[in-house]
Amino acid sequence: MFQEILKDIVTATEFKEGDMLSPINKLYFSKPISKDNFHAINLTNFSSLSSPSSTHSSSSDLSSSSSPSSSISDLSSSSSPHSSSSDFSSSSFPPSSFSDLSSSSSPSYLVSTSPSSKLCFIDGGSAEIIKAPNLSMFFIRAYAHITLNNKTIKDKKIEFYCIFKTKIKEEKIFYEVNFITNSNDTNANNINTNNTDIDNTNNNDTNNTDKYNTNNTYIHNTNYKEYAKYLPDKEDLELFSYDTTIVSGENRAEISKLGDVVRRFAELRLAKLMTETELTCNDIIILDGNLRATYTNEEKYLNALYYAALKNNIIITAFCKTSNLLTEKGSNIVSVLNHVAELNNIKGCWFYHPIVEIKDEKHRAEMMFVKLNPLSEYIFRYEIYAQQFKLSSINEILSILALNSVDYSFPGYPYGLIKADTMARVSNKECEFLKTKILFSLESSHNFKDLRKSMNALNAHNILDRK
Repeated sequence: MFQEILKDIVTATEFKEGDMLSPINKLYFSKPISKDNFHAINLTNFSSLSSPSSTHSSSSDLSSSSSPSSSISDLSSSSSPHSSSSDFSSSSFPPSSFSDLSSSSSPSYLVSTSPSSKLCFIDGGSAEIIKAPNLSMFFIRAYAHITLNNKTIKDKKIEFYCIFKTKIKEEKIFYEVNFITNSNDTNANNINTNNTDIDNTNNNDTNNTDKYNTNNTYIHNTNYKEYAKYLPDKEDLELFSYDTTIVSGENRAEISKLGDVVRRFAELRLAKLMTETELTCNDIIILDGNLRATYTNEEKYLNALYYAALKNNIIITAFCKTSNLLTEKGSNIVSVLNHVAELNNIKGCWFYHPIVEIKDEKHRAEMMFVKLNPLSEYIFRYEIYAQQFKLSSINEILSILALNSVDYSFPGYPYGLIKADTMARVSNKECEFLKTKILFSLESSHNFKDLRKSMNALNAHNILDRK
């Protein structure tokens, strides 16, 4: 009976010459899909982007299994690794658009070349610790993983808590944020569960080293001025509860939605700081996701990153784990590209471009799709900052990325992003530990019962799930 599931589904086999990506919105102009837009990634004859960096003479292997304990960590690793919007315009998919990126059907050649540009992979993770209709507390982690010739150069980890609360402004409900930086022993009693400020100046504990910043930002056992540069600006996170970039349908946005916004802003700010402090000319940043500004004030962080990148000659790119883009015939774009490649016997590693011309100021990127390992069954969406895009140099960038995409656990997916995802991810186990720790610390607070009552408005499902 389950065969009915497959009935009348639009598949890639229904592809016809001239089909195009369905425009995301009116500022995106699609190109016909064609075999002529496939381009090979040449891994045997490419020129390196820059001379080998002498900044880091000793480097360790790509992978690291140790978890940093500090909030801002510079780490050395030693273990070895073995859309529905209207602003897009579509491009047709002709079969000649594919170019083979490799000269061999085996991935073994991928490890024979040593590109000289460093790769900096950026990802973030988050977990909601406390959830109520008018209050939400998140733990946020952003992670940067820098490699050269598939050897780890440096890892940097940023961790902090953020508390979102409701506030009335001009007779409307807004959401605001406070930050708490992570430390080895965070004093959760300093978490305020109502909308009043906490002043620790009268604390009788003379050994308490926690600081309280007058801008409603809680600082624990760390230099605020040093840490603040890694945090998003508070004023950018004061959002109207019906802000169109975070609402769901016609409903008021849940306060929890701001956790995604903070994580994204933190990733972009970390990328900017890596550009200014750790990377050199022709190094490449690979963000997890895309280069489109979807949240209110996100464009500010992207533009700051672009400015720093142009100033320091750092290449800004983004790599999407998933893609829900459709063709005008209703098929999945990734399936169609796979199908056209098979029809035209296009093998090895390749990238597909052009797919769409983007004229949206909030999405200043060149979009393409890439296959980075001949043994991989996966194609990924990849974007490059438009002002830095030159077709002649794309092969060099993708060759370096392909050399990083040979891990046996996920061939065709950059290992650096696997590492960044693993280190940034907040597991369910870690989330439960943090929740237990914080709620236990809050039990002695005078308004803890009020907090519990607020949490009970949203946690009935959790009670039922345990039965």
